[in-house]
Amino acid sequence: MKTNKSKFNISQMECSSLNLANYIRIKGGTFEMGSNVNEFDRKEWEILHEVTLADFSICKYAVTIADFEIFINDTSYRTDAETNNSSNIYDGEKWLNKPGVNWCFGISGHLKLFSEYDHPVTHISWNDAIQFCKWLSIKEDRKYRLPTEAEWEYSCRAGTTTPFNTGNNLTTDNSNYHGHYPYKDFEPGLYKQDTVSVNSYNSNQLGIYNMHGNIYEWCMDWYRKDYYKECKSIGLVINPLDTRVSIDRVIRGGSWWSGAKYCRSASRYGHQPDYCDSDTGFRLVLDI
Repeated sequence: MKTNKSKFNISQMECSSLNLANYIRIKGGTFEMGSNVNEFDRKEWEILHEVTLADFSICKYAVTIADFEIFINDTSYRTDAETNNSSNIYDGEKWLNKPGVNWCFGISGHLKLFSEYDHPVTHISWNDAIQFCKWLSIKEDRKYRLPTEAEWEYSCRAGTTTPFNTGNNLTTDNSNYHGHYPYKDFEPGLYKQDTVSVNSYNSNQLGIYNMHGNIYEWCMDWYRKDYYKECKSIGLVINPLDTRVSIDRVIRGGSWWSGAKYCRSASRYGHQPDYCDSDTGFRLVLDI
């Protein structure tokens, strides 16, 4: 799907992943990845293990619809949703596969408005995200990629060891998630039933936005529940990336539809690489 003409240029996009100024250099280090056994609502596969990472740069924002439109116009690439002529949407009551839906569309299968092009792009498969990274790497003569699962969690935590980078609770004042399903026994909040702009709410301690909620984000790794157990048995793991072929690729962060427990820093799930829906997108890392 190629649109007639991009509505944007890079210099106009304050929150664009195509703007080099929006990448934050992250100093590598050692941290405890996973969740403590006492963390509420944790899963047994979130085994705490020690990880050391090298320096990297990550975008403050998820890739926007505006960013993705430039990619489409530049390449005429057809996404998995376009090839399959459908994607998964939420109609307010249930998830269903809806014909004709692609990256231009919102959560319920309606075309996004121009005013919403600063929202994160969704209906994007892992395969699509990889093609975007390849395109931008060639275009800018730099190495762009998805974050590894470890880099994602390190960036999300921003030095914290609590369930969220906001502490022991996540409220709808600082994240876009399904506020009717709060963490533990905390007060319920708003449920916006939609994505919001990628620069909404306050950033975390590293200056990165919306790593809890708004959209799930693809990571480089294959997803296996027993991977952390393998890492734990090794001891200290340096720059981990699970390359053993599995069924799914890792997604992180929770979304506008998720309850708070799915937005925890350690929460991890997976989708097949060609899977598309209205609550999954991606964020870029730039190799230093």
